[in-house]
Amino acid sequence: MPLPVVFDTEDVELLGRYIAEYDDEDQTVWRKPQEGPLGASWFIHELVELRAILESGIEIADHLARAEVFPRVHGQGLLAEHDYLYRLARRMGYTIREMGSLIRYNPTVSKRQNFLDWVQALEVNPRLRFDATDQAVIEQFVEALL
Repeated sequence: MPLPVVFDTEDVELLGRYIAEYDDEDQTVWRKPQEGPLGASWFIHELVELRAILESGIEIADHLARAEVFPRVHGQGLLAEHDYLYRLARRMGYTIREMGSLIRYNPTVSKRQNFLDWVQALEVNPRLRFDATDQAVIEQFVEALL
């Protein structure tokens, strides 16, 4: 039932370099990749974020420059990741009214992180919307993926 996601060797190598260069010894930032659809969504997010960094002319190893563009590129990654999850949810029969609800009500992160992610996604797409009535359906959908 999951949507097919295709990554090429270059994608995997880029993401490997990105992870290797990221200085996060306590692993507070990196979500551990999972198998299945949640793993695919993680990979989509990080790959879109990485490509946006590189398209900005910033080298992976330049931590300071990456920090300057992080809110924008993180927002781009969030939109790509949650678009994938939104389409998957619909394919699985879950009715989620607004794709933005998946960002705003993500049950796998803290409420604080939900808010920060929402703000960063909104900066990239000011038309993004969420619907509070989606929250229960999202929890059921994510539970089905775990």
